[in-house]
Amino acid sequence: VRGRALVSMVDASGIAEGPLGRGHRGSWLMSARKSYLDLVLQRLYPDQTVNFGYYDMQPKLTWSVSDRHQIQVAGTAGRSHLALPPNEISNPGGLRDAFNESGVGVLSWRYAKSPRLLLVQRAAIAANNFRNVSRDGPVLDDGTSRDAVYRAEWSSVLARRLSMEAGGEARWVQADGSEQTVSGGKLLVRERFSADANRQGAYLSARVELGGATLTPGVRVDRWSLPGAIAASPWVQLGIPLSHGLLLKAGSGVYRQAPGLAQLAGIRGASSLMPS
Repeated sequence: VRGRALVSMVDASGIAEGPLGRGHRGSWLMSARKSYLDLVLQRLYPDQTVNFGYYDMQPKLTWSVSDRHQIQVAGTAGRSHLALPPNEISNPGGLRDAFNESGVGVLSWRYAKSPRLLLVQRAAIAANNFRNVSRDGPVLDDGTSRDAVYRAEWSSVLARRLSMEAGGEARWVQADGSEQTVSGGKLLVRERFSADANRQGAYLSARVELGGATLTPGVRVDRWSLPGAIAASPWVQLGIPLSHGLLLKAGSGVYRQAPGLAQLAGIRGASSLMPS
């Protein structure tokens, strides 16, 4: 088992790792971080009263089931928080308290059939929650989001100068949020939405060696349940070595991106917005 600790001006972190099993077919790793920026600021500036902090942690387990199969479980979770003294906030709608919490968990399976063929599959879940509170108590902004993702990727060397990659992804997302402001002693709603959607996508890419140059064409096709659209994103990249240690790269493509849930389902949104 090995471990080390790191200390900086704003935070401290630690990491530990070691083998798993009698034959050391697996390994584990754990890291954590905690800030103390508010304490440093209080030492440097005794009159400041800002209280800001964060912490996060990252565990990971890896196990080689056989020479060809490997399983990995990893996660990340953290929280940040900001607090200001109410008596120092003159605006009733000014920010007094805020926090953000998030977490991600990933399960991966890696299958290496041969040195020329590799398959990787991942399933993940993610969650986020945040809230901003004004001086007198009303919530200014808050929201939550949940994601569930499955992704598979395949890569193969088909010939000495030709290799290919392909992959697919299925994603489900649910989110809700609100935005308010205090004006003239009244609470005005600027945004509010609650929606869920799913998305599927697949891509195919090739890598062709042409003498010393490398040509990489590819295409990705996506489908969004909101706003109900299908779009393709083609691209091509070219790499040309000019001299030893110098490579010229060029690329072009059309990259489609769909509007977010707030832009589609919010008060100021429009369900007719399409990927662009």
